[in-house]
Amino acid sequence: MVDSNIKTTSTDDKKDSLSSVNFVTVIETPEPVGKHIILNENGVPEKDRNTLGVVSRGIATTLSAATPHELAEIIRDVGNNTNKVLILSHLKDSVPGDTYQIITTKKMTQMTSGEICSGVYARDGVLYVTRTKDNYRPSNWLLLDRDITDGMPKSMADLNFYEWLEAMTRIWPGMNEAARVVVPSTTGRVCLNGVPMESSGAHVYIRAALDGDIKLLNATGTRLLAAAMGNKLSFHKISISGASRPWSIFDPTTFSSERLVFDGKPRVTGEGLTVSDSEIQIVEGSEADPTLIPELTGIQKQGIKRKYGLGVE
Repeated sequence: MVDSNIKTTSTDDKKDSLSSVNFVTVIETPEPVGKHIILNENGVPEKDRNTLGVVSRGIATTLSAATPHELAEIIRDVGNNTNKVLILSHLKDSVPGDTYQIITTKKMTQMTSGEICSGVYARDGVLYVTRTKDNYRPSNWLLLDRDITDGMPKSMADLNFYEWLEAMTRIWPGMNEAARVVVPSTTGRVCLNGVPMESSGAHVYIRAALDGDIKLLNATGTRLLAAAMGNKLSFHKISISGASRPWSIFDPTTFSSERLVFDGKPRVTGEGLTVSDSEIQIVEGSEADPTLIPELTGIQKQGIKRKYGLGVE
């Protein structure tokens, strides 16, 4: 049940701006979100393709994740619920304990008679916020989503976790020494008669020196993908529409401040389907430095231009 009580901490209780790099957000929705696993006509578990990862409303709470252990506890709570989702950012000027309502830009426009289409709006003691990029300040946690996707070369798909980590460290020196929280794909939590579904993906939460800078977060994703392309760790991914784009051993689309991370408990429908607990790994360490992602050589840039038709600055 979603609590309709919305509260905001007073200005006197605000923490200093430096500590806000630890703040993340959990949204509790009135309906389940994330994966739904069903049994197909052959009795084999598979993802319900009609499930949409859309969050149009809910109650958002700002939380502190100053250590990998604190982040892991937040993820564990999300993972115990089918209706919670994480954002690795926080509403600007919010502090841990602040809560507010998430609404769509369409709803915001209606509520304000067109005066505000995205942003923050207070009415009758309730704070309404659209989940749009400019409203959120990144924490020093970012997501590296390791997902085995269609079209991925076998040499990349067959990497075990430690080989994947070594490959990532080649394009981001020092990343392997950063604090991290590793959460196996939620698909692997689903069991049929006690046997887990096959899954090799993972969410790897990395502590990085982003300092609340949205541009640096975006640039980190762009530079990582460019480094992957320059080091033969990329391929063409074909979308459902038939469009092609560069992809890598990580999902390059997660580097945005308002991005939702789905690590909630999967729903299951079918006899014999159960959900096990999430096995979260915590590794202490330092902060990864995005400025250490190497610049590409002229030869590497020419190779990217030939393979993808893209110019890299």
